[in-house]
Amino acid sequence: DIMCDQYKILSRNFQELNDKLIYLHAAVCEALRLYPPVPFNSKVPIEPDTLPSGHKVDSSMQIVFSMYAMGRMKSLWGEDCHEFKPERWILDTGKIRYEPS
Repeated sequence: DIMCDQYKILSRNFQELNDKLIYLHAAVCEALRLYPPVPFNSKVPIEPDTLPSGHKVDSSMQIVFSMYAMGRMKSLWGEDCHEFKPERWILDTGKIRYEPS
């Protein structure tokens, strides 16, 4: 199937390109950390749960958090949290460091 072959070629080419553009990927992640596309975000739990902070939440609650402020928290990003440092996203192995959201 032609579409399947084209998809395989594009997928392989994208992976090869992605492996070579590590610093660009890190720079984009760092830019989004410091300048998120939305300043605030919110979540609603489907069922009762406990946040990592220990706070209990249930499905009637809406959790609002500032992505802008979180990108500048010393407790998350260190003393240099206000500096643009794409290197913070690159592991010693040369791969991208993924941070769960």
